[in-house]
Amino acid sequence: MRPSDRLRLLIEHRNAFNVPPVFTYSDIKHWFEDMSDTALRVMVNRQCQKGDVISVVCHGVYQVSNLDWSSREILVAAALKLRGERNVYLSLHSALPEYDKRPDLLVCVTSGRNFILRSEKHGVVAIKHTSAALAKIRDSMVWDARLRCLKADRQLAVADYHRHHQGLRSLLREAGIPDDLPDISAAGNT
Repeated sequence: MRPSDRLRLLIEHRNAFNVPPVFTYSDIKHWFEDMSDTALRVMVNRQCQKGDVISVVCHGVYQVSNLDWSSREILVAAALKLRGERNVYLSLHSALPEYDKRPDLLVCVTSGRNFILRSEKHGVVAIKHTSAALAKIRDSMVWDARLRCLKADRQLAVADYHRHHQGLRSLLREAGIPDDLPDISAAGNT
């Protein structure tokens, strides 16, 4: 069977093969051990250009083409793929629905380095570094079933705002993204 047909079969029956709907090369590499990394990347990129089986989310992250998730769900899944599920949580404006007015921008906090995940199709995830030990603040997080990720509760989101809003604005400006986010410092008082 040709590798491209094998990829199509793998994606069409992804549940049986335990392939997530948003994935990276490492999620499918073991199905193509007969191919070099370069050959696999070329094949995946060609399949993305066709767009009937898979499409690109951002550099190195792909999605099943017929996926019925929102752009926000796909962006969160991509961020979790790149940073690890236990190392990222939704916070600041993105954790507070009344302040989350930018459908094209999600803000996450991580114990890793600052990072901008940009998807032409879905939007932007700004991932802001924190020096706080995530294990110590995990009790201040809740599960967001819709986005399938951890999210800061109201108090943590506001505390993160106080700690990180200047650095977030700088990160967004450096990436050429409008930093017109509202002041949420009063949200902790409600």
